[in-house]
Amino acid sequence: MLTLMGEIGDIPTISQIADRAGVGLRTLYQHFPEATALYAATFDHVITTTLATMPPVSPEGPLPDRIAGFVERRSRVCEAWAPIWRVALRFAVHDEGFRERVERVNQLLRARAQILYSVELAALPPATQALTLDALMSLTEMDAWEHLRLQCRRD
Repeated sequence: MLTLMGEIGDIPTISQIADRAGVGLRTLYQHFPEATALYAATFDHVITTTLATMPPVSPEGPLPDRIAGFVERRSRVCEAWAPIWRVALRFAVHDEGFRERVERVNQLLRARAQILYSVELAALPPATQALTLDALMSLTEMDAWEHLRLQCRRD
């Protein structure tokens, strides 16, 4: 489904997904009674698979090395998640399950950044810690990545 999303640049229809998978609509609907369930399963699979390949984060080591690792991991995440993330955001407008999924992922990514930069954040007052982490997350979230790739042609 991710390849199909990339090809058409939008959410594929159930019919398009069934055609690509080489199965009938009835077969697809037996496993996923609603389109939302199929997109949710795809989202969960992509997120889980990507996170399973990411190494644990640590506040140890030189800051330039940690920054380089953060950027490399974050770019890998953004590339892997971009198509399904757009779907999740579109569904999240009307679907509580997708809102919760997006929020959990954002919380997880924030927690990883907080661990990675805990030494530097500890030197700041609590309010500044939160603002700094907010700024870091804003600069590295999917919207920022999409802007760099699509608007600035940085791919």
